[in-house]
Amino acid sequence: MTPEASTDTLRRHDSPSIDPNAPSVLIGYETNLQGFAGFDLRKHRRFRPGSPSIQIPLTTVETALQDGLSFTKKGNDEIAIGFRPDQFLSYVLNAQVLHSEGADAKMLQLLSKAAALQPITRKEMSQLPKERRRILTMVARLSRDSSFARKVIVAYDRRCAVTRMQLRLIDAAHILPVDAKDSNDEVNNGLCLTPTYHRAYDRSLIYLDEDLVMRVNPAKEQALIALGLDGGLADFKNNLDRRIHLPADHNQWPSPGLIRKANQVRNIPRN
Repeated sequence: MTPEASTDTLRRHDSPSIDPNAPSVLIGYETNLQGFAGFDLRKHRRFRPGSPSIQIPLTTVETALQDGLSFTKKGNDEIAIGFRPDQFLSYVLNAQVLHSEGADAKMLQLLSKAAALQPITRKEMSQLPKERRRILTMVARLSRDSSFARKVIVAYDRRCAVTRMQLRLIDAAHILPVDAKDSNDEVNNGLCLTPTYHRAYDRSLIYLDEDLVMRVNPAKEQALIALGLDGGLADFKNNLDRRIHLPADHNQWPSPGLIRKANQVRNIPRN
């Protein structure tokens, strides 16, 4: 799929073979923008030599690079979807329902608002069937999580706050859990962690204190020892009990207030 300067579109001319018994998607990749476009497979069941190319405005892919997902309606009433590489799996898993539900004009507008993290009123949500409310919530969550992750990972220079490693093996973790009151998606509520330490943090095996030192939770540690599941614990603890790696911008450092609330939510005893 390459950009067509005269029409500002993306085009693909391949003729894929479609297995009706298996989940399938029809996508294109724009190499300059490094973004994807997904098409409604139901609108493209037959391909013939010389048939019109599959197209999507480049602006749709550009918007997706910002928001994670973007939606556009084509002349044949098809809903095409732009998406960022980090949203590839989310798109594949939800392609059918997103293309189908987006065909409704009102739903298309709401999907675009959800992807851009623009507010959707309670009245607008209350007028929708349950399944459409679920889809909008899912799209907003995907965009929010993706936006949060990008901000946190960049702020921490793509390094784990505990191990200092990069290696493209990092996640963005919320200090105060998403479902807790006062949680937010700002960088000062985030930590960049490798998957093992992210999981350990979410399960309260480790916690961040107000001196910005990551420590092991004694209660969880003793529980593992009692179960005989403490193999590797000593090596795991080698990276703890020291100040974490922090963003260069002090304004993006973990919020002491959020650290306090997070430790209360996770039942971490105060020293």
